[in-house]
Amino acid sequence: MTWRERLETTKVESTIHISMQDVDVSRIHFASIFSFIDRNEIQLFHKLGISLSNMLANGFALPVISAHCEYKKPFGLDDVVTVTSYVTDIGTTSIRIKHVTQGADGTVLTDAYTVHVSINENENSPITIEELFQGMGL
Repeated sequence: MTWRERLETTKVESTIHISMQDVDVSRIHFASIFSFIDRNEIQLFHKLGISLSNMLANGFALPVISAHCEYKKPFGLDDVVTVTSYVTDIGTTSIRIKHVTQGADGTVLTDAYTVHVSINENENSPITIEELFQGMGL
């Protein structure tokens, strides 16, 4: 399977039990979603064969250049949610990752995305997604 096919088909789901550290009084704190997304992205990259520490050691990075989240339904303390993440768009130098949080009944609670740009960390310059994956031996 090519790197592009893997990007187009790989999906990660995480189950999260909402705890006190995730809420503001009793409802989800807006920043908690981005913490969930960050953890899911690490799992997604790992599933794609990319260790972030190895990527950085090889002089590459995929920093977030845009992040957006719509909070569709309230949820909070003691809820169990599932966060699903997958790549929706592959550009020349960037990828867009969609993140959907669902309640136990399947209701969409948040709809979010992040956009990452591939860069040569040593030169602080953009590179193509293909160059990134080839540079990582994928």
